[in-house]
Formats: sequence, structure tokens, C-alpha cells
Amino acid sequence: MDDVLFVINPLAASGRADRVWMQLAARHPALRRAAVIRTADPIAATRLLIERLKPSIRRVVAIGGDGTLHHTANVLLSLPAPEKRSLGLVPAGTGSDLARGLRLARQPQLALDRALDGETVDLDVLSLTHGDTRRYAVNVASAGLSVPVVAAVSQRRRRGPVAYFRAALEAVRRETPPNARVIVDGEPWYEGPLLLLALANGCRFGRGMRIAPDARADDGRLQVVLVEPAPLARLLPWLPTLYAGWHYAAPFVRHRAARTVRVEPVDGTRSLTEADGDLSLPLPVNVSVVPGALRLRGLTPSATARRRR
Repeated sequence: MDDVLFVINPLAASGRADRVWMQLAARHPALRRAAVIRTADPIAATRLLIERLKPSIRRVVAIGGDGTLHHTANVLLSLPAPEKRSLGLVPAGTGSDLARGLRLARQPQLALDRALDGETVDLDVLSLTHGDTRRYAVNVASAGLSVPVVAAVSQRRRRGPVAYFRAALEAVRRETPPNARVIVDGEPWYEGPLLLLALANGCRFGRGMRIAPDARADDGRLQVVLVEPAPLARLLPWLPTLYAGWHYAAPFVRHRAARTVRVEPVDGTRSLTEADGDLSLPLPVNVSVVPGALRLRGLTPSATARRRR
């Protein structure tokens, strides 16, 4: 395993990622000699990744959730194209929305086998820019009330679907949606308050919500899903449809495919975005698709076959 680097967030899912790693290492003595970055500090993880990504490292395996994958992918995507390495994931987070959307193996041993030796697929990513600052999202970037929801959930000990759903209800009750202008593929598309604006490369979001059922992470497009403010009594009957992907029928939901999106604040509104469940850049932000930028290893054979057709 001289060409493999493991990245582990020991606090992901209240320590589940660390337990998964210990169990895998106990079964496979070779893992005990592998190169490992084990930290819950994203700044330290970034520094260590840059230091340890020697030319001999061709495979990187993240053990954790969407946040671990997000930070690892951002480092890999910042490197020159000739240094493109494969990234595998052993899902061990509370949400793991990208893993759900791509139907990655959830059983740790099987996920590890595929992350190390499975087939690779070059996935699109989303590039977010604010001035000279760039970030990448592998799964979904969003604006609106999803931002205070992400901030609230990150402070909670339990961060699963129930916690996210409760935080979302609290945000709808108490928060004021930011006013923004949304420009899609160079044309004005919407201006007004944003309950939610999801820019989706993957189909799952918010601990299992099927926010963009038409999204494919290898088609060169992103799916724009916008939810306009509505009274809570009107929103509540539609909330369960988010998990089935039937919410496009709601009268306050707009959606379309795009290649570029610009989100601008209106009336002095100050607001952040979030990317893959982490707080990200402030508005205004430009979002574009970078086709085939991330080499992901470990899709199931059926998922790989579907992407080749």
C-alpha cells in the first residue's frame, strides 16, 4: 500500500469513522503500516495532505462523511492536472449524501475494497468563486436558509437526518430568507427572497433529501433548484416529498439545468453559501461546472455501467 494515503476524521458521526478505521485495521495488518492522516481539524488536514501527497501516492481514501470528502477533494482539485489521483470513500458520516446518491457501498469492508481497487469514474465538480477565492463542491452547493441550518447542525452532538430536519423547521420559523438575484447561463432567472437555492451536482442533500432527482455527476451540467418562501402551513405538506424527489410539483419550487450560475445579494443582503455541508463563500458567488475533474474510485459495477451508456 505504498501508493495509498488514508484520510480519517475521527469525530465524523460521533466517532464512527474512527471506529470503522480501527475495525478495518484490526482485520488487515497491512493497514497498520499505511500512510494515514487522522485529524478532525480541516486546516491541519489540508496542510498534512499537501505535505504527504508525494508523487508516489496515486490513491487517496477518505473515511468519514461529506465534510471529509469535501476537504480532501478540495486539496486534490487544487493540484495540477497531471497529478490527478483517484479518490475513494468509505462512508462513515451522519449524512454521506454523495455516497447515497452514487450508491457507493455502505458496508465498510466492501467500501474499502472498492475504494482501493474498484473502477474509476471522472466526476464533474462545482467551482465556486468569490473574487479571487475559489472553492469546490463535489455534491451540492446552496444558499438561503440551508446556511443557518448547516451552522446550527454543526454545533449539535447528533447530526443525523432528524437533527437536520428539526434545524430546517426552526430556520423556516425564525430566519429571514436573504434577498438575491440568480443569473443562470448569463440570463436573469430570479430575483427575490431565497428560502433555498440548491446548485446540485449530486442528487442527495441535507441528510437524505432527494433535492435534484435529475442530477448526474458526469453530464457537464448542474441542476438549479429554487424554493420560494411560503407560509409554514403551506410548506409542511410538501416537506416529505423532498425525500422522494417529488417536490418539483410544488407551486413554490422552480428548477432547471445549467452550466453556470451567479448569485448576487440584493438590497445590501449579507449571506454565505454552503458547500457539501460546510459553510463556504459569501455572496456574490459564481458557480460553474468543471467536467470530469475528480477521479472517483469505488462505484458499484451497475452504477459504473449506467454512466458509460
